Amino acid sequence: MAYKILALVILCALCVAPVPEKIAFIGDSYTRGMLDGPTDAWYGFAGRVADARNARHYRWCPATFSRAFEIWQRVVGYQPDIIVIELGIHWINGREPETIIEDAIPQIMRQALAVTPRVIFVAIPWRAWDFARRAEAVRINKIIYAEAARLGVSVADSYSELSVCGLDCISADDRHPNAKGHQIIADSVLEMLVRRVFIPVKF
Repeated sequence: MAYKILALVILCALCVAPVPEKIAFIGDSYTRGMLDGPTDAWYGFAGRVADARNARHYRWCPATFSRAFEIWQRVVGYQPDIIVIELGIHWINGREPETIIEDAIPQIMRQALAVTPRVIFVAIPWRAWDFARRAEAVRINKIIYAEAARLGVSVADSYSELSVCGLDCISADDRHPNAKGHQIIADSVLEMLVRRVFIPVKF
């Protein structure tokens, strides 16, 4: 009898066990990293938020805007519960006109919301820019926050704490965060995931 009760308890536990949320990460090298592996300084922040069991990464930056349709098709096919978007580092380099940037941000947010209502847009992280580029990052982040508030998208603040950490969080190439910097970005995403009750606090 005791074995039957134990089996019933286990069965019930399995029935109510939460199914892992599927997360789609859309972003550049900051998201996935230049190389794979948790010990590598260039390992991106996505792997610090979720692993391959419940996450997919879709590489996208302004240089690959022509692939946007293809990327969104793959995202829709995955049917994620949550979408995390980290774009914009390349915008600071002056590769895109201002009007394209201002139009792209709300467009990307709307495309994500068409897939799931649970969307997090990562603010452009601080980097070791010169003053002009730093001012541009702040300007674009203001657009991100304004459009996110208008459309109902959450924003992960990856700028503030990284700017305080400064060069201690930037790798030797002066372009990418090191392990500490990636963790700060990951923590900003995790904070929004937990605050918005997107995922359990188990992360």
